[in-house]
Amino acid sequence: MAEAMAENGYAGTSVKDVLDRAGVSRRDFYQLYHSKLECFLSAFTGARNILLGRMLEGAGVESAERLAGAGDPVGRFGSALSAYLTAVTEEMPVARLFLVESYAAGPDAVRLRMKAQESIADAMTALMGVTGPAGRATCTTVIAAVSSSVTGLLALGDTK
Repeated sequence: MAEAMAENGYAGTSVKDVLDRAGVSRRDFYQLYHSKLECFLSAFTGARNILLGRMLEGAGVESAERLAGAGDPVGRFGSALSAYLTAVTEEMPVARLFLVESYAAGPDAVRLRMKAQESIADAMTALMGVTGPAGRATCTTVIAAVSSSVTGLLALGDTK
């Protein structure tokens, strides 16, 4: 799904495009998913897990539950952000599906993207060790700014 969307966009990707890349039959596809959208939403969740996992790995933690570890919170944040940006360039089809094509896939995908962005902001809030509404709002704003900047570049095909 991610590879097909990186090439054709959500609107231009057909179930056949996905089938051809996955090497599965139409029957098998429809046993797993009821529609292209359902497949997309599943792929979106996988993309979120890949990008968040890379971010956490970069911060030196193995799971979101262990975010507030030892060390400098600003250093952890910098490492996490660097790992995220590296993942976006190395996993371009996944990142494009997550950041760009979710808008084209409709309201269900946009809602899922908003929830994913909240979970990433939650992770960064824990990573920084901040508490209270002001700290949360700051992390949310930073994540939104990074997301907006990266989304535009991916939409233009600029992953450098």
